[in-house]
Amino acid sequence: MNAFFAIFLPLLIAYETAIRWCIELWLLPDSYFGHGPLVPLVMAFVLWQRRRTWGLQTAKPDPRAWWLLGPALALHLCGAALTIDSLSAASLALALPGAAWLALGRERLRGLWPVLWL
Repeated sequence: MNAFFAIFLPLLIAYETAIRWCIELWLLPDSYFGHGPLVPLVMAFVLWQRRRTWGLQTAKPDPRAWWLLGPALALHLCGAALTIDSLSAASLALALPGAAWLALGRERLRGLWPVLWL
């Protein structure tokens, strides 16, 4: 629970506008990205199926995750400063796996990297 409040909640607040932009893009009629709402559902389903094996490993924060999270936050900052929503949204592809790696550690995420990159 501490990882959620320390890492994921601030990222959720920082990425609020990018996430809202993605959702608005998903919900446009005849949108190319109309399949977007399925992505979080598939991710949640895979994580739910692996919940038993996932819980066997202890969460150990890993500072090497800043190699992903740092560039993601820099990209998000550039996107926000230049008001380019797509740049901020694209940085989520690095931010989510980086935040999970930072909070939970590499061993706990073993086998879940494809889901996080999704």
